[in-house]
Amino acid sequence: MRSEQDDAVRIYQTHLDEVGHAIEHGDFDGYAQHFALAHEFETVVGNVRISNPVSLRLLFDTLCGQLELHNLPTLHRVCKEASFTGPTTILGTHQTRLVRQDAIVAESFTARCVLKLRGNQWRLSRMQVNDGAKALPAVVMSHVLSRQKRRG
Repeated sequence: MRSEQDDAVRIYQTHLDEVGHAIEHGDFDGYAQHFALAHEFETVVGNVRISNPVSLRLLFDTLCGQLELHNLPTLHRVCKEASFTGPTTILGTHQTRLVRQDAIVAESFTARCVLKLRGNQWRLSRMQVNDGAKALPAVVMSHVLSRQKRRG
């Protein structure tokens, strides 16, 4: 018999797998369906609120660009814990390793995310990464914030 916690972990891991697959295949539409508009993305170098498809596209393109620049084709993402905090909210933590030919090639990072059920789709509404400035989310955030400042 499955417990609520098992269900939360399964939902969270499915979210990670589907988002990772979309990133690895450059599939923005597949990626976008997993994110609430608006959602918050927090790192040690800054925070951004993704409130429209243009902002989400900038985040996605920046992330994919950084992975391509460093020849990092695979994201290995594993749910470490997840639980329901209400019937439509899951709070979870996962570890991401950046892998090239079965070798970890960049600083791994841990993220804490909130997933919210919208209709029949679980969507990320908040992501927080407290790892250092060299971790991929912080690097991506630096580029996103820089581009936003240039746009004014």
